[in-house]
Amino acid sequence: MHREKDFSQDFILIRVFEMTAFFQALAIYKLHCQTVEPVFGQIKSIINFRQFLRQGLKDEQNEWSLICFCSNLLKPHRATFG
Repeated sequence: MHREKDFSQDFILIRVFEMTAFFQALAIYKLHCQTVEPVFGQIKSIINFRQFLRQGLKDEQNEWSLICFCSNLLKPHRATFG
């Protein structure tokens, strides 16, 4: 015997909301891949940064600031001199 599923209005609205939230999160993730992750890839490949040399949060923050400064400083240099 074939039984039909009884979908209530609330269930359908909740499911639509969940799917909408999923697709919004997916769109944000795709944007994140375009904007943020290439910078980390460039730092890893061009500066050859693989791990911090100092230990401790403050020392690592200082080292990361120096790495970002060097990366930003190299961009106009490469654009000018190739």
